[in-house]
Amino acid sequence: MAIKTSPLPWRIINNSWQFTTIVDANGNNVCEFDLERFEDLNEDNQEEYENIQRNDAEMIIAAVNVTTMK
Repeated sequence: MAIKTSPLPWRIINNSWQFTTIVDANGNNVCEFDLERFEDLNEDNQEEYENIQRNDAEMIIAAVNVTTMK
């Protein structure tokens, strides 16, 4: 049985310093990451957490686009 998902491919949108969103092929939001989820976020470590958030989103995109587009 085929699994149905939002239209592929999914991609990443960096909305601002705080938010990173994954959208489907139609541009509809699939999920949104909020940098403020990191409790110890501050100006000194913001760039580190921005990279972590981007990497998290990229891992999801890679997994979805590779495994479901066979």
